[in-house]
Amino acid sequence: MSDVVTDEAIEVRLAREDDREAVLAFCAHTWRDGDYIQYVWEDWLNDTSGALLVATLADRPVGLSHLRMMSPDEMWIEGVRVDPEMRRQGVARVLISRTLVTAHERGAAVARYFTSSDNVASQQLFDRFGFVRVAEVLHFTADALDPDESEGGEIALTRATEQDAERIWAWLEQSNLAPLNGGLEIHEWAAQALTEPRLREHLAAGRVWTLDELGGLAALAAVERVEGEPDNPDDPPILSAWYCDGSADALGRLGVGLRALARTQNLPRVELWLPDLLILRDAMDGAGFSTHEPMWVYTREL
Repeated sequence: MSDVVTDEAIEVRLAREDDREAVLAFCAHTWRDGDYIQYVWEDWLNDTSGALLVATLADRPVGLSHLRMMSPDEMWIEGVRVDPEMRRQGVARVLISRTLVTAHERGAAVARYFTSSDNVASQQLFDRFGFVRVAEVLHFTADALDPDESEGGEIALTRATEQDAERIWAWLEQSNLAPLNGGLEIHEWAAQALTEPRLREHLAAGRVWTLDELGGLAALAAVERVEGEPDNPDDPPILSAWYCDGSADALGRLGVGLRALARTQNLPRVELWLPDLLILRDAMDGAGFSTHEPMWVYTREL
């Protein structure tokens, strides 16, 4: 094989079942504890609305990406991997170029992507394709509220109904957090726009819980029971928030309320996403939440 790889030599096509062994081999050491690709391979391979793509060189898989259609016109890029032996050879550039073309062919008008705050190579790659960072967010987690922690009285949350749609949407339009979270909801490590129709879907499904104080809406969360992480399929289900909003103090109280809600639903843990702000870190720390490394959301119109 030549030391110099041309773009023309790199082919990008839909993944096949017989690509699995080669892909998992170059994904084996993505992180110190491996990778989650093996757990999602079948689902991604059979994803008829999106696409699982492989980049090949001489028909050998050397790159991978999955595009997930979040809505009819929103696409999420995930699982971008390149064989360590083929990095800095243009594989990622060709792969992302073809991923964006495929997304456009499937009707997407916007593409989004997550990367960690310290992944400079990924940031530079997506900058090259015109992606713009629209949010810096943190993943917060906490155990369900222990009865001993609520001796002073539990924080009561109210399940909103479809009749609350106009009131809640008007409140969200005045949100101070929307410019910081990109107006996005995040669920199972993927983001999409929180629109008024989307809010109504959450309300119809009974997902929206509010914290009402002084006769008005102080904070809210759209939550749902979800299964464990793909790389830990034996983990118990948790209470996961698609979207949270409110002032810092109110979000802290909402967090405690969500922990109590998790306990009543026999779920061991709560997770949620919020903008990476010190005031929110402090509020959620006071509510018993811990946080993980910051993640950045990038967006590009197609």
